[in-house]
Amino acid sequence: MAGRPQFSDYQAKLRRKKEDRLPLVLELYKKGYSMRQIRAEVMQRLGISSYSLGTVKKDVDGMLKEWRDERIRDTDSLVQIELSRIDDVTREAWDAWDKSKTDFEKKKSSQKGVVADGDGEKDGDGDIVTTELQRRVEEMRCCGDPRYLDIIDKQSKERRKILGLYAPEKQEITGSFSFADFLMKTAIVDENGKPAQPINGFSAGVPIDPTNDNEDVGNEDRREDTGR
Repeated sequence: MAGRPQFSDYQAKLRRKKEDRLPLVLELYKKGYSMRQIRAEVMQRLGISSYSLGTVKKDVDGMLKEWRDERIRDTDSLVQIELSRIDDVTREAWDAWDKSKTDFEKKKSSQKGVVADGDGEKDGDGDIVTTELQRRVEEMRCCGDPRYLDIIDKQSKERRKILGLYAPEKQEITGSFSFADFLMKTAIVDENGKPAQPINGFSAGVPIDPTNDNEDVGNEDRREDTGR
């Protein structure tokens, strides 16, 4: 029982040492220091006598894992925010689409009048007196505004892109580069369509075998003909 507090104190001491050196390890790692350079620099700056390369690697690996986890969490949060925005826009578009399909009555009213004086005479210098009132009710049949469906479709595409539901797009490169051009570029044939001359040990795109006995025989025949 007496040994447990001592072990706990030892663990706490190790944690404090790690917390003291991690900011320095992070700074040096970002600057491109190697494991050995980080070890030497940490020992010098913090005045510690021992700091193994294995501990350096554990410190660096721990920081990298923490960075990856934070980046993943940040990415997940951003994805959720964007998906929430898409949901809001989609919901509003659906509501607007449903309303655009609702039939309604369009009412119009108009009136005619003349200007009269206080005695009701049309002298053109008094109030306007209504002489005729017209009201018209028109029933409007609505089939829905397709612009809202276009918004919904665009939001659905954005959602599928974020979630990675689309297959990779296939890109096809076309051009005027023919097979004959390829053969000339690779020195397999010359401009006249004939096999190219050997260049640096290659003939017609195929390496010349230096152990080929037929070439040696041909050279010997030529030497004999020259001697004669």
